[in-house]
Amino acid sequence: MQRLINPVFPNGIGRMEISVKNKKGEGYISTCVIIVIMCILFLVFMSFVTVVNTVRISKRNTKNVLDSFVAENSIDIYNSVKVGQNTLYQFDEDKFKEKFISYNELTDCGSYLKAETADGAEKYRIKNLEINFAGSTKLNLRVDYDIAVPLTFGGFDLINANIKVSVKTNFSAKF
Repeated sequence: MQRLINPVFPNGIGRMEISVKNKKGEGYISTCVIIVIMCILFLVFMSFVTVVNTVRISKRNTKNVLDSFVAENSIDIYNSVKVGQNTLYQFDEDKFKEKFISYNELTDCGSYLKAETADGAEKYRIKNLEINFAGSTKLNLRVDYDIAVPLTFGGFDLINANIKVSVKTNFSAKF
């Protein structure tokens, strides 16, 4: 053990003790490995948070589009529910899809819908968009789709996180 004496306080006040056991640097390897593992875990956690947030925002936007569709077509829906029909014959899926695309700021690429960032990178991709009706005493609208969020590392797409999303809204007539 090596002792250094502070020249400002030679009596021992403020004395610093330095003990160096290993001067070869072998202890730094395990420290670097631990730091690298912690950084990788942090990046995986941040990727997970990004995917969860993207799915949550997509679900919320889809719910808003469904609710606004029900509000806009409430008279037709009310008449259908009032006579006991569960189907809406005047439902225009193309109009709904157009509203869905414009509200979510998506690009129609034929078999899928794509959301892009400001610099043109892909945020997520929506496939298999289906609109379903169900229910007996009220009209239930349900939208199902698959969302693929790319996981990136260092600017490169590694893999897509594929998640099945289902969003429901309903309309019940109050007589």
